[in-house]
Amino acid sequence: MSKQPKNVKAQTGNKKKTKKKKAAKRSVGQRQHFELSRCSKLYLMALTNPFGVFPVEPCVPDLYDSPSKKVSILFRGTLVVPTTGNGFVVSRIQDSLFNNINTIFTSTNAYAGDGIPPLSTTTGTVAAPVTSGLYQSSQVGTSSASVQYRLVGGGLRVRYIGTELNRGGLVIPFSHPQNQTFTGYSVGSLQSFRTTRLEPASRGWHGICWSPKRVTDYNYYSGAVATQSPGSDGSIAIVVQSSGAQMTWQFEQVAHFEVTGAVDTPTRSDSDMQGMSAIRSVLEGGFDGDPSTGLYTEALKLVNSLGPNTISGFVSGAAKAATDLYMGSM
Repeated sequence: MSKQPKNVKAQTGNKKKTKKKKAAKRSVGQRQHFELSRCSKLYLMALTNPFGVFPVEPCVPDLYDSPSKKVSILFRGTLVVPTTGNGFVVSRIQDSLFNNINTIFTSTNAYAGDGIPPLSTTTGTVAAPVTSGLYQSSQVGTSSASVQYRLVGGGLRVRYIGTELNRGGLVIPFSHPQNQTFTGYSVGSLQSFRTTRLEPASRGWHGICWSPKRVTDYNYYSGAVATQSPGSDGSIAIVVQSSGAQMTWQFEQVAHFEVTGAVDTPTRSDSDMQGMSAIRSVLEGGFDGDPSTGLYTEALKLVNSLGPNTISGFVSGAAKAATDLYMGSM
């Protein structure tokens, strides 16, 4: 059996070492990626596709990982768009856990206003509670017999259910960029925000996602809860401009809550600060998309594409990613 010359063996060994060095350099130069944990994926879904089918109820994956009761509440109804003016549905979604206070406001054919009514008693405005809510507002407090709650995610959507002959107009889903009050805002005021979407009326769903935009939006609430005017802070709304014919629309709202304190059947809550930071990097800053599976998929891709440096600072490519994602949903 013939032997290789020593110089051939040396060349072969050098080639192997060179390949290993190049591979090592490539791995060092490549950007590191990560994937969201299961609980963070459910949280992202609650913020971008709240009407989807959840294998388990979502929670906020922050440091507060004590057991909580997870509650999802669906509520349906109708609104009427008058022959003149505009129709609307406004939800104080953060308080829709309760079945004894008015948190849903809708228009009737008697409404003659322009946009969001200034008061729940405005002519042509119907104020109603979410009858499927599980608690009463009097149960909220700090005592051992009370409950505390926070909204994980949710959404509001409408669709036209009248005759094709009368279908028309413009649909304006709206949420304030800082979750502040927009009581009494006219259609012109709603349209002045860069994040406002304007959609021609169709038979498909038109919707808006609720998203946290302030520190207080992440906290459990234990204070007094009472009916407020339509468009009070934390609300979401959909206004439908009239096409000249009276129209009837169906609306649906879904809200996912966490409740602690004197609750039955609390379940485990998970903490994933890196995942939550990545989600905040993409979605914070005035993002309010149309709730859908497609929006969740695109958001998940952007979150998974972020590197550790971006996540830890909430900056860099995340700001551009959020803008691109929002503009793509319009």
